[in-house]
Amino acid sequence: MKTFLAVLLLLTTLCYESYAAGTAEIFGTVDDIDYGQNIFTVTANDGRMYTFHVNDLTDIDIENQNYMRDKFYQLADMREGDWVQVEYFVSDAARLIADEVDVFR
Repeated sequence: MKTFLAVLLLLTTLCYESYAAGTAEIFGTVDDIDYGQNIFTVTANDGRMYTFHVNDLTDIDIENQNYMRDKFYQLADMREGDWVQVEYFVSDAARLIADEVDVFR
């Protein structure tokens, strides 16, 4: 039983690390949105600027005051000045692809 639990713990840790290695997360303010190119630029809390690409699989949520999901949104619903939390990954073409965007107003 101890061996089984040790193996289970090891597998859980390896799965978590592989997932975490593929994605990253930042917090910041939206500076610019290019709706035609499906990209937006964020100045992160550390002062660095990031440009994210949005695709059909990007999950954009605008949170209400109770921090509960209102509904699903699109890039067209975002505004410059929004405070965002972006979970993203780097594509093969070295682009930052937004996987999930939480918008707080």
